[in-house]
Amino acid sequence: MTTEKTIYHGRFVWRELMTTDLDKSRGFYGELFNWKIEDVDMGSMMYPMIHNDGRAQGGLMPVQQPGQASHWRSFISHEDVDEAARRVTSNGGQIVFGPETMGPGRAVIATDPSGAHLSLWHSTDGDAPLPERPAVGEFCWEDLMTPDADAVKDFYASVVGWKTEGFPGNDSITIFKAGDVMAGGINTNAPKGTPAHWLTYVVVDSLAAARERATRLGATTMLEEVAVGDFGKISIIRDNVGAGIGLFESTSS
Repeated sequence: MTTEKTIYHGRFVWRELMTTDLDKSRGFYGELFNWKIEDVDMGSMMYPMIHNDGRAQGGLMPVQQPGQASHWRSFISHEDVDEAARRVTSNGGQIVFGPETMGPGRAVIATDPSGAHLSLWHSTDGDAPLPERPAVGEFCWEDLMTPDADAVKDFYASVVGWKTEGFPGNDSITIFKAGDVMAGGINTNAPKGTPAHWLTYVVVDSLAAARERATRLGATTMLEEVAVGDFGKISIIRDNVGAGIGLFESTSS
């Protein structure tokens, strides 16, 4: 008997903090989101894996290059990362790493035409089930922060297969869709001069309470509070090692 392996092509399936200080990041996020961060033996290394209410959803890694700033990266599931890598280079992007086999899968890290890093992943074991509605403490959304949406739409259509559509009532936001599912978006509201980058969001009970905890733990608030349509509201913080991350509070119970 065989078990069908599901690949959620075009969906974000894993997040990873590249940090300049593993211990500081472990303490910060463990308290901020009540995450349980446990070391998992990966053979060649111990990998601090993020669990929320028992569900593995990401990990922590030391930065790979001297002088590199702390940052979050989000992995997009892909049916064929080798083909994706070829499409990256033929559509104005650049390969940073891979494609290379890593544990139970294959990965490639690249940059899009705006300079934002994107991470692609194919799991040989199949992707873990994705929640229909992310709970408190779970990752819930990704925004590509870039000043020029038109410069990247065709790139992601070719590399990932995403379609785009507008966001009602806000011309600065474009939605990426993987089939019929909203997978992420483009946001052109970043402060002038901000390098293009992907920003990940985590669900919280209360933005105000989460910001207070984050500040106490050494973070700074970059964006205090903004409504997002009828869905909820967001804040953006910079954590205690300098990585940016978004917070989302839903308006629905």
